[in-house]
Amino acid sequence: MKISKNIEEKITMEMVLNKYNISTKDGNIECIYNSDHKNMKINKNYFSCTDCKKSGNIITFVSKIKNIGFEDSIRKINEDFNLNLDLTELTKLGIFEYNNSYLIRREDNKKESYITKPLTNFIIEMKSELKISDNSETHAIIKTNDNKKFKIYFTPKNLTSKNNFKASIKQFHSNLSFYGSDNELEFLINYIYKQKYDIIDGAKHEGIIKNNEQYLYVSEKSDLNKNNEKENKMLTLKAYKGIETTLLDKDIISDDELNSILNSLFEWNIDKKVLPTIGFVFSCFIKSHLSELKYKFPHLILNGERGGGKSCVCEDIINEIFSVTVATNASNISPFSFNKYLSSNNCVPFILEEYKPYSLNESILKLISNTMRSLYDGFVVRKGRQDLSVHEYKLIAPLIVVGEASINEPAIKERIIDILFTKTTHTKQGKYVMDSLKKQSKVLQKLGKTMLLESLSINLDDLQKEYDITYEKYEKYDLPSRVHNNITCITLGIVQLLKLCKKRNIKNPINKSLDEIIKIIAESQIEYLLDDGNNTKTAIDNTIDILDRMILLENSDYKFINNNTELALNINNFYDRYTKYIKDHGIKTEHLELKEFIKQLKQSKYYITYKPVKFDKAKKSHVLNYKILLEFTDLNNIVPSSNIEIDF
Repeated sequence: MKISKNIEEKITMEMVLNKYNISTKDGNIECIYNSDHKNMKINKNYFSCTDCKKSGNIITFVSKIKNIGFEDSIRKINEDFNLNLDLTELTKLGIFEYNNSYLIRREDNKKESYITKPLTNFIIEMKSELKISDNSETHAIIKTNDNKKFKIYFTPKNLTSKNNFKASIKQFHSNLSFYGSDNELEFLINYIYKQKYDIIDGAKHEGIIKNNEQYLYVSEKSDLNKNNEKENKMLTLKAYKGIETTLLDKDIISDDELNSILNSLFEWNIDKKVLPTIGFVFSCFIKSHLSELKYKFPHLILNGERGGGKSCVCEDIINEIFSVTVATNASNISPFSFNKYLSSNNCVPFILEEYKPYSLNESILKLISNTMRSLYDGFVVRKGRQDLSVHEYKLIAPLIVVGEASINEPAIKERIIDILFTKTTHTKQGKYVMDSLKKQSKVLQKLGKTMLLESLSINLDDLQKEYDITYEKYEKYDLPSRVHNNITCITLGIVQLLKLCKKRNIKNPINKSLDEIIKIIAESQIEYLLDDGNNTKTAIDNTIDILDRMILLENSDYKFINNNTELALNINNFYDRYTKYIKDHGIKTEHLELKEFIKQLKQSKYYITYKPVKFDKAKKSHVLNYKILLEFTDLNNIVPSSNIEIDF
């Protein structure tokens, strides 16, 4: 008698459920293929799920819940239920290989005999499996029955059904075929995974990762240590790859090559533009270390008029140092691609080009703004998928935004390094230097590879000391705390380059002390970011600046009191006009509702009180200190109309 028929005559599905402590509800159990499905019906010898439509017999059921193959499932049933079956014919059943194909031999349901049928036109030779906490990726070689070979990889999701499996193998070659059922795929998977293969730690991103107190640069292809040697300890799962770079393929820069390029690297524009830009670039190699020390890392904004040189810097310097060739147009960015790229590498920057706030639609501007805040603060972004699952993106990549205008939103201003490019400083000499650098692209690529390897040797205690020393030197400039941290981080990028020069016995290419470098970077951000002040503007400051441009009506909308030292605002009189004004003029700013504006205004440094002030009649108004207000805003129209001088 056939083995499967013998089993069905001796035990039932109900006996199996009791044996393995699986409870039923109204004759149903939770689906053994998908726990979200609750309607797997149990019959005498069979099961079937009304949701995913999968079904099978007792042998299939035990095979699935115990994660074992067809033959092992029969042996376990025989042992657990004391059936004393004759298993001598068991070797005739199951998966086997023939002519680089998988075949399956099973019992014929109609005849007292066995049938053999093909399952595939290929076999799979397992190589390795990358494992992380909630995912895995298997790498293998496919050998076809016409003696061709392909490298493939697949994930657990690819093996959940015959349709998913077919789709996954078709992406490697259209002639690869699977002819079996879902149940037969289960048996095939168990057969394949019995091979010997390497288990490797997987990573959810590329970049610098600490592995057993050792820094490695991990990619989907390799993991390098500080000596430029492969460790073979960790690889990135292909699903988490985003930013394309060939950085690991480059050679280490020689002393002569380093000497030949350093001066040009700091001479393509004036120091106020060069030092913050180059500092940011090389600080990207220590971004993960700074994150480990709990320091937040800024974004770089390269903005200014056409012909100012910002695109040349991006294409001929930054792209080459990181060995990347592709940037993304801001108008084409989507939430999925933005999150994917920014969660894919903690060292190589993602470059967003053509940022033009006046021509981008509101949804893209909002996406860029919100993502920049989340990235700076190290948030995890959660997005739902069509299958109702939730995917998490941990945003880690350095970000460079290139466009004709900067970002004026107060919450973003204090999270960026702002560099303004103009034609006046993009001189003939600067263009000559850029042409020279363009011809040395391979040397720049080697410099990037070398700086990467140097970062793998960093001692966190030493980096902390360097941060503390640099931070202290910036304190005299009395900058906002985030700006203070940001320029400290990018200055450390220059420090790492100077350390490499010292290690190679090469003269300081900048010809400036650290104090002089710090002074230039501080003045750069005071000019470009803070508009020659010491503070980033808040949403309230920006709103008052716009109100000034609106031309408010004196003695109706505002009034100077107490010898012109205080400014009284009749806010209810003009705030609706302000809302219409920013809409009609397409002004991109953080718009606050009236109640929120008043709430935040009361917390500003220039707010005094809320008291009656006589306009056309006595009305309660919000009174501001005019002297302090001028420190935070740029008022040209809201000024005292009398000849009384204000003694500040």
